[in-house]
Amino acid sequence: MKLCPLAGFVEELESGSRPRKGITDDPEVPSLGGEHIDSDGTVRTNKFKYITRETFESLRSGRVSCGDILIVKDGATTGKTAYFDGTYPFKDVALNEHVFRLKTNPDTAFNKYVFWFLFSNRGQVEMQKDFRGATVGGISRGFVEKVDLPIPFKNGKPDLNEQKRIAAILDKADGIRRKRQQALRLADDFLRSVFLDMFGDPVNNPKSWDELEFSEIVQNTFRNGLSPSNSGVVEGEVFTLSAITSGKLDFKHSKTAMFDRKPSTNQLADENAFLMCRGNGNKRLVGIGVFGSRDSKSIGFPDTIIACNPSPDLIEKDYLSFIWNSPCVRRQIERKARTTNGTYKVNQTMLASIRFPVPSLSLQRDFARISAAVRSQTKKQMEQQIESENLFSSLQQRAFRGEL
Repeated sequence: MKLCPLAGFVEELESGSRPRKGITDDPEVPSLGGEHIDSDGTVRTNKFKYITRETFESLRSGRVSCGDILIVKDGATTGKTAYFDGTYPFKDVALNEHVFRLKTNPDTAFNKYVFWFLFSNRGQVEMQKDFRGATVGGISRGFVEKVDLPIPFKNGKPDLNEQKRIAAILDKADGIRRKRQQALRLADDFLRSVFLDMFGDPVNNPKSWDELEFSEIVQNTFRNGLSPSNSGVVEGEVFTLSAITSGKLDFKHSKTAMFDRKPSTNQLADENAFLMCRGNGNKRLVGIGVFGSRDSKSIGFPDTIIACNPSPDLIEKDYLSFIWNSPCVRRQIERKARTTNGTYKVNQTMLASIRFPVPSLSLQRDFARISAAVRSQTKKQMEQQIESENLFSSLQQRAFRGEL
């Protein structure tokens, strides 16, 4: 393996366009933005904005084609990367101004190999070399000059066959990972179906359950967390915001840090603490909520997270977890969120005013029992998923060290 500037292997690199006219509600040509670049390296195909075909034909840049590498260029998800494989229900796709489109020279670099590198943790770190800006920063076209791409060589030339072999191994490992993710999603879909059958759609509340404000359920237990300090003198473990934005508590996103004081008991993520994202550059993630756990009761949470303790006499954890991240609550949160410099934020007062149906506690407990049974059945699948994630991560590291 040789480390070479990515710029030497780039055939096309351009930013998307900001259409000043031609926005339409009709599904003509979708315009992809950073919010459509998923964390698994794919392109999400829902909640598109559309432009007219006439506008698309007039674009000077940002027309997506099969095999393109798409990279978020600014905002909270700068560097997030996806591979466009063309399997989408649209003939043409455009990019907005927040995403780069990159294609490599096919004589020297295999596009999928380069994608897997940029998608890897190592590649993400490489791209951040070009990051600049304080509040809403980003990367420029010059990032390709700063990224050191590990390339296999043979007879003094880039070895395309070796790149394809490595990409195929990573494709296969990724396929296993996705199948296990799909199995877990099916379990989630089953629980969602049970929820709707038992309680009805909370948006319409067809079963006329009493509606309560969140403030009535949590009373006066709202509090912000404690973030690490550059001048801190007390060591402790703390979650980062990414630990909750997937909708499930993710222990991978915790770290040891220094604080200016010891976090109080109510700034620890115990099993009774409901943790909510206070601010995010992605509007879909602001307000996302998850419960802590017994295993995290000694881990703090930062002041970018708001916590509360819902009353067990009014609501079951499983019921709250489902309804909080449902369209019923999400729509309210996104309406209330305020944006400054590209970051959407909510506060305790906004969250306290959220309203949703609260069925009888006995029915909630019936749902909790079903939910516990499903979790028990999927425990092995979750363990397998963790194994496949670890395997995939290990393969990525070895691949770009030349050890595969």
